[in-house]
Amino acid sequence: MDDRKKRLRIAAICYFLGSAGFYIGAVIGFISGGSMAAIDLLLGSALLCIGAATLHRINNEEQDK
Repeated sequence: MDDRKKRLRIAAICYFLGSAGFYIGAVIGFISGGSMAAIDLLLGSALLCIGAATLHRINNEEQDK
C-alpha cells in the first residue's frame, strides 16, 4: 500500500470516529433536551458519508489496477 492510500485510509477512519463522536453527542443532547442535538446528528451523518466516500474511492482505485 502506497503512502497516499494509507493517508486516505487513516482519514476515513478519522471521519468515522468523528461521526461516532457526533452521534454520541446527539444521543446525549436528545436525552438532556439540548438544542444542539439535531445539529450533532446532521454533522455525524455528514462525516459518515465523507468517510464512506473516501473508502469507496480507495476501493475503486484498487479495482482499476
